[in-house]
Amino acid sequence: DVQRITRTPSLGEITKNTTGASLVITKESTSPLAELFRLIRSNLYFATAGKENKVVLITSSMSGEGKTFFCINLGASLALMGKTVVILELDLRRPTMARQLGIKPGLGITNYLIGMDKYPIEDIIKQHKTVRNLFIALSGSIPPNPSELMTSKNLANLIRDLREKFDYVLIDTAPVGKVADAFSLNTVVDSTIYLMRFNYTTKSHVELIDDIYVNKKFPHPMIVFNDSKEVSGYGYKSHEIEKEQISLINL
Repeated sequence: DVQRITRTPSLGEITKNTTGASLVITKESTSPLAELFRLIRSNLYFATAGKENKVVLITSSMSGEGKTFFCINLGASLALMGKTVVILELDLRRPTMARQLGIKPGLGITNYLIGMDKYPIEDIIKQHKTVRNLFIALSGSIPPNPSELMTSKNLANLIRDLREKFDYVLIDTAPVGKVADAFSLNTVVDSTIYLMRFNYTTKSHVELIDDIYVNKKFPHPMIVFNDSKEVSGYGYKSHEIEKEQISLINL
């Protein structure tokens, strides 16, 4: 259905997370889910056809499609390769990363943007407690004006500064099917990952990503299909998606 409705390339798929944990990628992980994250990591390397691909925006159509879970584990997967990775929680309206990671909310990106003279960047970027090379910047206090903060020069400058300090900057944004916040970042990111979820994302939302792809509203948009069906035997239904990976070369 997705391939019929949109021409947007597929980056890969991930199967259902049955562990109940938000972080499933570790050095010891050998599950089908972990292997699919490694495949996506490899595909991401080739996705922009040799152009710089350090700042990656991750979004979806609506809440519940798994973008924050995906962002955390993609970051962990890259960090386990020895890359330095920072995750920016820029879903300023409904942040969930602190809860998913089991960490106490505190100062974050909104505090930094509003009071740059009070809070140095080191105060809001924290190293993950178990994954070396993975850093997190939570959203911070929920602001009354998220749209204005997302379009501020201070945020664009922050992302450009982090580009120089880290190998990868992953940006978890609000769903674009609900609010337009994420579109303000299209000039400072290199590629875009759009999460869809099996038996959850509607076909009308697939048309939304097709419009984004055709009209180039985000740079290099690619789909990740979440919660795909497992099948007996091999363990996960990846063969169909793997056949489509060659389409990334033609981006």
